[in-house]
Amino acid sequence: MSMTCEIIKQDTCVLTPREAARMFDLMNPKYRAICDFLLHSHMRVEEFKWFISHPESYKPSRRCISLPKDAIRKTETLFKERDVVLSIKGCEVVEHLIALKLKPKDIMTRQAMNKYVDKIAVEAGIGKEHMCPKMYRKSMISWLVAVYPEKHVWINSSAGHTADIQLRHYLGIAFESKDREDMMNLLKGWGNA
Repeated sequence: MSMTCEIIKQDTCVLTPREAARMFDLMNPKYRAICDFLLHSHMRVEEFKWFISHPESYKPSRRCISLPKDAIRKTETLFKERDVVLSIKGCEVVEHLIALKLKPKDIMTRQAMNKYVDKIAVEAGIGKEHMCPKMYRKSMISWLVAVYPEKHVWINSSAGHTADIQLRHYLGIAFESKDREDMMNLLKGWGNA
């Protein structure tokens, strides 16, 4: 029997909080900090790499990371700069990553990251199919849409998405009620909620 994550959208795993926790529990501290950051910040991998050299873009009093034009490498976006909104847990994750004082040279290649995530997903009993670093961003945005449907405009702005992208990629995922409860706990304080 083949192992796979519970929810797959556009050939990418959308982790449940349970699956994410199982994977994080098996990671070494550096990878866990990076993957936790990718999840809670819902930033693209390229934006994360920019952030490593610009930790001052984290604004704790506003619970956000302010991304200027040079941080956003994706060309097909309406958002040339944006604030990435964080939950209370998201702020803790960002502060932990900053405290590690990682340098760009400390960040693994995309291939190394893919290989590590695959290995951990297999150990966690999820399997390596549909695993990739962008699944953390996809998972968090899906969680936000599920928990805060009334904040779709804020979610899109924070993620750097249009309403059309949200409609095609994130709406309508049927999470279990226990997963939604876990999401609500992890997302406390997002958008001042």
